[in-house]
Formats: sequence, C-alpha cells, structure tokens
Amino acid sequence: MLSLGLFGCATAALVPLGCGAKITYPVASEGPRVPDATAERLRACVDEFGGDLRAGHYTFDYKVLADQEGHIADVKAKGVPHADLAACTRLALGAMRVPEDLLKVRRMSVPLAQANRQTMPERGPIGEIVIVTVTTVTIVFVDLLIEAGVATMLFAVTLEIAGDVAESLRSKEERPQPCPPCKTVSGRIVPVGTIGYRPLDTPPPGKAQHGVVGPHHNIYKANQNPKNCQCFWQSIGAVPPTGLPPGAISIEPFVN
Repeated sequence: MLSLGLFGCATAALVPLGCGAKITYPVASEGPRVPDATAERLRACVDEFGGDLRAGHYTFDYKVLADQEGHIADVKAKGVPHADLAACTRLALGAMRVPEDLLKVRRMSVPLAQANRQTMPERGPIGEIVIVTVTTVTIVFVDLLIEAGVATMLFAVTLEIAGDVAESLRSKEERPQPCPPCKTVSGRIVPVGTIGYRPLDTPPPGKAQHGVVGPHHNIYKANQNPKNCQCFWQSIGAVPPTGLPPGAISIEPFVN
C-alpha cells in the first residue's frame, strides 16, 4: 500500500480522460492496472460527487469478487466517506470486464497452488498477483490516483477470482437483514424512489448539458442496495428549472 507521501511526489502516465478530475499512476509503477474503461467510470463518479469532499488526501479500498469467467459478483468499499460516491464507484467496478490475461493467470496458477497448498496475506504489494487459497487468485491492481480540485483520492483495488463464487459469498456475508430507511445528513428520511435535484446549473449560453440547453437541474432517484443497505442517488438526467417533478427534494448526501 502506498503511503500518503506519494500523493505529493511525481506521478506518471497521466490519463487525460474527459474534463474535471484527472487520473494518474504512481511513478515507475508496474503490474496490472484497472481497465481504462473502468478507470473512466471511476473518474466520472469523482467528477459527480468528489466536489462534496473536503480538501485533503483520501485512500479508498475496494475488494472485487469475480467468478472464473470474469463476471463480477460482489464489490465491497472501505474508507469512502461519501455514500453516493461509494455507491457510484462500486457500480463502476461492478461493471468491470476482467481482462482475459488475468483470467488465464487463475487457470494456470490454481493447479500449482493445489499441489503446493499455498496461502498468502490478504493484500500484497501493489501490482502483484498472489495465490490466496487453492481455489482463489488475488490480483492487486496498481493504485490509481484521481485528483479533483482540492481533494486527491487513491483507489486501492483488489480483485479476487474465485472458483466457487457462491461459497465465497456465503463465507464473507452475514445472513441478510431488513435494511433501515435511507437517511440524509440532515436527518431526513428519504423513501426509495424519491426524486432529488442539485442546485441550478448555468452553462454558457447556447451550450447543451445532459440534453438540456441553458439552465437546468441535474436530477436523481433515491435507491438502496439490498445486499449492504447502502443508499445512493442514481442519476436520471436533467430538466429545465420549470420541469422539476412534483415532490422533488433538494439532494443531500446519505449517511447510510
């Protein structure tokens, strides 16, 4: 894991994806990286919600579980202080396509592990591929840095490719319990399906954003993940100032 000191040192491989937040990798970093399409989705999440974070350096840890065909079965986030950003980035990683070369690593490595009965620590140095059990291969991606204004975020992503995903999930998750209602930072209870809107956005004259020319509100729908009860705002587009749906509320971060 990188220390916070690396945030201030030189970085390489600048990825100029879109505008706003920008992606870099630690200088002289080697090893597997999060696919470019997934990195772009993470950057878009930071563009959308990173502005709500206070100035500083943040480290976000993610554990991604995939089956041996590369289908993502589960994503867990740790250290993300903003519920909507956590939900958005989990969805981004949940849509990741596992590169074929990493799937081949599991096919080649597991027979050796079964013969040698190898086990390894929970997370190794960045950019390493390690055998965790005789049925699971863990890929520790090179850490990803995303800078957005006054906040700098380090994304530490670990991918587990398991032979038996159902068994892995049963061993890691408790029996599902009813989720509590979604609550915002002000204490407001927000039912799932509620429409929320951000403050009025005023682009340059004649410029269209999200399909709307001129001033508009970005609107979202309240949603909740039944697996971990995390609440999040799901983007559903934009409307002009006179087009807000009845009952729409000013958006606030969720606390759960």
